[in-house]
Amino acid sequence: MSFTAMLDDLYRAIDEERGRLNQIRNVLKLYNELSRISEAIGSRYGVTLVVSLFDTRKVLAFDTYGKENITVVIDKFRTRLGIQKDVIKSKAREVFGDEIVEIRDAMAYENNEGVKIFFNDGRIDVLPGSFHVWRSIDAKVKEFCDWLMSECYRVSK
Repeated sequence: MSFTAMLDDLYRAIDEERGRLNQIRNVLKLYNELSRISEAIGSRYGVTLVVSLFDTRKVLAFDTYGKENITVVIDKFRTRLGIQKDVIKSKAREVFGDEIVEIRDAMAYENNEGVKIFFNDGRIDVLPGSFHVWRSIDAKVKEFCDWLMSECYRVSK
């Protein structure tokens, strides 16, 4: 299963619901509908998919849904990465090159481990059972997250 395929399904579902979503003016109701759509798509792939909207002004920006600030939870109870952190760091450098500002180990808690990849416009957090994209999703982010899904999390549809 690829991150890209899951996002494509999310974009299709949002496009199908666009007319109905455009009619909702209550921010909370709109966010709940977006959550319902992303949960349904995630469940098709056996993961939890979350689209985060931190800026309430972006709730009405339908074209940004799923194109930034995405969380994918594969196994919330997992405490170890599927591969060594150095492999993840190396792949990040390969894919993103000079776009990376810094890569560091995530703070360990409750015996967990992880990697944080910082950019000028956000970051990607890679944790044992999930990853979080806190930036715009472009082709490089999709490539990296597709790689994470297959190599680190070993997720298949």
